[in-house]
Amino acid sequence: MARKPAVELAKEWFEHAEQGDAEGMASLLADDAVFYASQIRGRRFRGRSEIESYLGESGFEATGYSYTAVDDEHAVVTVSLRRHLPGRGLADSTLAMVFKVDGDEIRCIDAFASADEALASLRSA
Repeated sequence: MARKPAVELAKEWFEHAEQGDAEGMASLLADDAVFYASQIRGRRFRGRSEIESYLGESGFEATGYSYTAVDDEHAVVTVSLRRHLPGRGLADSTLAMVFKVDGDEIRCIDAFASADEALASLRSA
């Protein structure tokens, strides 16, 4: 089976995100995937089912608009994120997400305040 580059899987992830399709997003994850959402929610999620549950309940809308292929296994995506707040308000922000893939599955997603921070995390790994 041909491996998909990380940037291609990240694009598929955000195609599902733009449609509000948490199940489609989860289908791209490894069973034991990890989502470090500290920039978003201050916590991490482990495993496809826990991540899918979070995505389905989060009230986030995300649009990926800048994709950087670091190598075949890593991509950085700059994201426009909109959160629905409990008091009916909205909060907009921009952040960068690192996608780490293995084969045709996303193994890890990590969120950072900027693309520079995301790229620096890969250089220090």
